[in-house]
Amino acid sequence: MARRDDGKTRALAASRTLNPRPEKVTDAAFAPGSFYDPADLVQVKYEMVRRSEIGGVPAAAAAAAFGFSRQSLYTAKSALAGQGLAGLIPARPGPKSGHKLTEEVVDLLEELLAADAALRPAGLAAALQQRTGISVHPRSAERALSRRRAARAAHAAQPGQDDPKSLVTRGVVAFARESGVRRRSWLGPGRVVVLGLPGLAGCGMMARAARNAGASLG
Repeated sequence: MARRDDGKTRALAASRTLNPRPEKVTDAAFAPGSFYDPADLVQVKYEMVRRSEIGGVPAAAAAAAFGFSRQSLYTAKSALAGQGLAGLIPARPGPKSGHKLTEEVVDLLEELLAADAALRPAGLAAALQQRTGISVHPRSAERALSRRRAARAAHAAQPGQDDPKSLVTRGVVAFARESGVRRRSWLGPGRVVVLGLPGLAGCGMMARAARNAGASLG
């Protein structure tokens, strides 16, 4: 294994961009001796989002290859879109323990809990402090995990968010609205009947797009 540059490690730590779990990064681009550094949190997050967005890698697979949860990938994607690279830098920790519970720390809490499901909040907080030196109140750790579970459930409750069928359906409806259609009938995910759509050419075009994506039009 290549020797770490202690100066760079200190610089990354000082800027809050030191990845606490570089050993979890398994993407081939971050192999030892490569241009990329698995200890550089901004590099890791950026490449994770890029793999998912540009490389077409499924969210779960992209997140796992970079040592993060899928929820962390979505958070990084949103931060990058709204704030650029600066959005990938963890917030400066404040006096309250809740501020210490970054996405990466919550990932680690989930990992600790998965390794020992019998851990109570107090034991989980103690394990976190022993592993990282970060001290949080047990209730804060418990609430952070509850928020993570709620966010994951909310995302799962949105069927077909990235589904081509859903995208085509929304395109049909948008096309219908622009064409002045007011009546439409939904038959379930990926299937919509648009009534009264003027312009047979336009309707045929959307129907072909739907069939190519696996959706069906009635």
